[in-house]
Amino acid sequence: MPDENLVVPPTPVPPVTPPAPENLTGSENPVGNEQDLPNSENETVQPEQQTYPTMPDQQMNNEDYPYDQYYSDDFNDNYRSANIKTLLSWKGNGRPFRAHGKEYYINASLIVMIIEVLLFLFSQYVLMLVIISMLFVVFALAVVPPHTVNYRISTEGIAVDDYFYLWQELYDFYFKNLNGEDILHIRTKDEYATDITVLLGDIPKDYIKALLINYLPYREVVPLSFMERSGNWLTRTFPLDKVPSTSK
Repeated sequence: MPDENLVVPPTPVPPVTPPAPENLTGSENPVGNEQDLPNSENETVQPEQQTYPTMPDQQMNNEDYPYDQYYSDDFNDNYRSANIKTLLSWKGNGRPFRAHGKEYYINASLIVMIIEVLLFLFSQYVLMLVIISMLFVVFALAVVPPHTVNYRISTEGIAVDDYFYLWQELYDFYFKNLNGEDILHIRTKDEYATDITVLLGDIPKDYIKALLINYLPYREVVPLSFMERSGNWLTRTFPLDKVPSTSK
């Protein structure tokens, strides 16, 4: 008798190959023309790049922008603010200057020579070079006259040649007298910046003070520094030249 548990292997079914499309060039072909098909298995179809037409209204040139009169090269004086105006302008020396005679240079040279001998005895050669350099600077400032500076005071600040200082950047002002000439000193709020020195020339001190007191506080008394007190004592004790007397 045949074994009831005998298993009969299934008959393999051959794969079914779909038929090729009959019309590859027709309009109903979803694939497209034959030339659009890949030539090999590794070749892929690149999508067609879509181009967008450039609209005429999207092209903007400089001529299309409206003319801005505030940023034009030719500034119109009609747009100047009436609140900003110049209060006072004048020309003066850039630093205090006084002509010296021959005694000034001879006495200064003799004093420096004595100091140089003393420093040579103590072998202070570097300090000797420093003293000679300082003498050269002093003689250069005494010989070369200062250049002319344009000063201007406006409602916005003070201009010294090409430098302009706003009132918000300044602290206070005071006056000092040097060689019979009144000199205006303006201190700034920047602790690392030096004072602004302004020579008044022929302008009265009271007139300048009346202008500046509306914008800056006036300091009546300013204590002298150690260097200023030392310089004044040396000038009185060892005058290098004869100061011309004003009395008759």
